[in-house]
Amino acid sequence: MTPQTIIEEHKVKCKQWKIDLTETNKCLPYMYWLPKMHKKPSKRRFIAASACCSTKELSSTLTKAFKLIDKYHAHVARTTFHSCGINSYWIVGNSSKVHQMIKKSNEQKNVENIATYIYDFSTLYTNIPHDKLKTRMADVISKAYEGSGKTYISVYSTSASFVNKHKKDTKAYTKDQLIEMMNYLIDNCYVTCGDSLFRQKIGIPMGTDCAPFLANLFLYSYEHEWMMKMKKTNPQLARQFNRSARYIDDLLTINNDGLMKKYMKDMYPAELELTHENSKNDKSASYLDLQLDVLNGEITCMTSVMISLL
Repeated sequence: MTPQTIIEEHKVKCKQWKIDLTETNKCLPYMYWLPKMHKKPSKRRFIAASACCSTKELSSTLTKAFKLIDKYHAHVARTTFHSCGINSYWIVGNSSKVHQMIKKSNEQKNVENIATYIYDFSTLYTNIPHDKLKTRMADVISKAYEGSGKTYISVYSTSASFVNKHKKDTKAYTKDQLIEMMNYLIDNCYVTCGDSLFRQKIGIPMGTDCAPFLANLFLYSYEHEWMMKMKKTNPQLARQFNRSARYIDDLLTINNDGLMKKYMKDMYPAELELTHENSKNDKSASYLDLQLDVLNGEITCMTSVMISLL
């Protein structure tokens, strides 16, 4: 296939879902990389430049729907936590939620250890198998539709909502349609590098609009499943994972006593392994843009900006 035939196929398929390609989007994404200087040693991350490409609008539409689905599962997890004291939703969108978790921990003045981990799919999310990604995401999507009691997700210019009725011209999708759209995107992610053309056969390219939601919800499905299993068989163990925060592939635990390292293979699929980043010192760690240190039962927190001024 040539880039032009791929773009034309994307155009025809997207039209079925009321998605039109603009002239600026009639192209394929190209590959570049960014350094991760906050990691020690520094690492690199490959990005598919998807700001203008033939799957841009499809991915953008899915992003709004996935954001709504993510909110649904976060709400269900909060309800579960209030009823049984077990937190199965670890996703954070920024460091502000980490600050909140740290604040609550410091109020109890009982912090003994912290640990940070990184998932081994930091380059292009290449370790996520398509079959498992599709199956897990279909389950996450289905549960959100069923829990909402609604037939459609209507997607607007900046948001989405669950509805039973919608206007004729509104982008509105049933559960099966949304799953079909997602599967099509997963199977049709192409990138160019120089004169070469590649299709992503394993995982999803970073840079695609909905990639963070795919990765987050994929991992959430395993975390939630394991935590609910422990809720029935070993609730005390489950509660030791309550103070966990995950920003896509970066994970922070507080007072977990190394249990994540012990149970990670039970929790996650074999393709995804966690690397314990601060394994030599459980009193100090870097997480996102924060430097964290345990002192007298509390976590002191400094941002990278503050550190640079010292």
